[in-house]
Amino acid sequence: MLKFKDRFLRGQGANTRARNCLKNVDAKVSASAAKYRSAYTALRILGPLLGQVGWQSKLRNLGDDDIRSMSDGGEEGEGRRRLSWIWLLCECETNADNEPTSSAIRIEWCKARARAHRWAEEVELLFEEKRRTLKYLRWAGNWWYEKAVNMTTTDTTLAEGLRAYAGRQAALRRELAQSFEHTWRDTQRLLDIADGAETSPPSPSP
Repeated sequence: MLKFKDRFLRGQGANTRARNCLKNVDAKVSASAAKYRSAYTALRILGPLLGQVGWQSKLRNLGDDDIRSMSDGGEEGEGRRRLSWIWLLCECETNADNEPTSSAIRIEWCKARARAHRWAEEVELLFEEKRRTLKYLRWAGNWWYEKAVNMTTTDTTLAEGLRAYAGRQAALRRELAQSFEHTWRDTQRLLDIADGAETSPPSPSP
């Protein structure tokens, strides 16, 4: 509603009506939050006496940061957006009463799926960039090494300097390749752990 107001509404009258509407919505949200917190406190106190167990796995203590819309990811960026847990409790049955909520949840599911696909594509691109970087550095190291070995000049002093320079360039690129390979040695394992596919210990450092 705030985004709609800022983007489309112009004029004092329209903005005044929008502010009043937002105040009413905020008042309803605050009243609902207070009602939930009172019920949560009562259930936490009376639950053991009444034999009510297991409800803590679904119902949580409601914090101020939990009260947000589906499209609001809090302080997280678009790639790490997460729904507030309050929306995960909705019963998505198809009926006239909760059809807007069900539609909104389906839309957010589609957005989350698109973000997951985009992250998977980014991972593939990063691994390909890593492979090409290492391949290029090794090729460049060999190229400079061949320059140093096949140096042909009649000036002995110049030849010595050129060989030293070419050898230094070859060593720098080979050291970079080794450093990158060492730094990236556990990237696939960490990715597998994030996907829940592996729990093996990290590779030992050389």
